[in-house]
Amino acid sequence: GVQNAGGILGDGSDGSRFVTPVQGIATITYRSSTVAGLVTVSASTTVGNSLTAVPAAITLLPGTASKLVVTAVPVGIPADNGVTNSILTAKILDVNNNTVYTDAGTLITFNLAGNMLGQGTLVDPGTGNSVTSCILNAVSGIATLKYQSGTLAMVSTITAVSGGLTAGTTNV
Repeated sequence: GVQNAGGILGDGSDGSRFVTPVQGIATITYRSSTVAGLVTVSASTTVGNSLTAVPAAITLLPGTASKLVVTAVPVGIPADNGVTNSILTAKILDVNNNTVYTDAGTLITFNLAGNMLGQGTLVDPGTGNSVTSCILNAVSGIATLKYQSGTLAMVSTITAVSGGLTAGTTNV
């Protein structure tokens, strides 16, 4: 059978299938799903009253990086002059929305739209300074920084960009 990240066996099933061995070898085709993760395929046989099972682990890796997705938590914060923060996270994803964890060291630039007096700011994690643009290295396909509240109640738009990837945007 197939467990965890999914996929299907050669006959289109996603569960158990009986295969008749040819010269002592049983073969089946496994087609992966679009979800990255660990899959376990098990082969078992019964000889007399004894059941022998042999599992095989298959790691489904994410595809090539194609886009950035940016989230803010929380999305809404009070205009309390820097007391409250929202955490911004940019993830590098493949076309199937799997985080590309193998993508380390990719530079991601966060840009804050507008520059209004009283607007919140990005906080550079290296210096702690308030900025409107910040470049970070992705770690395991993820880059994170803070958006710090200002004194003006408004919606701020933050965009993350990285060469060749579709940009991601969020609002706080």
